[in-house]
Amino acid sequence: LSPISAPKGVKRNGSAKVKYHGKTSRGKGALDKAGYLCEYNTAHKSFISEKSGKPYMEPHHLIPISNQGLYEHDIDITSNLICLCPLCHKQIHHGRKPDVKKMLDTFFTAKRKRDLKTCGIEIDIETLYAYYDVF
Repeated sequence: LSPISAPKGVKRNGSAKVKYHGKTSRGKGALDKAGYLCEYNTAHKSFISEKSGKPYMEPHHLIPISNQGLYEHDIDITSNLICLCPLCHKQIHHGRKPDVKKMLDTFFTAKRKRDLKTCGIEIDIETLYAYYDVF
């Protein structure tokens, strides 16, 4: 765990908005770290992936990658990635605000906050709520 300089984003054609992309290898690292178990509820099951031979899970950036421009250091890091089953991944993006807030409370642990800080990323729960538009 150490700070990594923030990547440069890529501008979309015809847009002033900068787009950031996560690295597949870092997402896989987060899935490995979580043992291919949903970090919201380890009892959630998924099908076995043909490609990996492991339960199909999806990495999710706790601090959304679209906010990379607000940070001096890279937020596409294992400490900012969560392993979620497909249902929970859809819920954190499209679920009811109280449910999403509950998920964020589960993920934003003292250890995760400490690991992010070690990587040069400081954030509080209120800022995280604002990123997801939940209060």
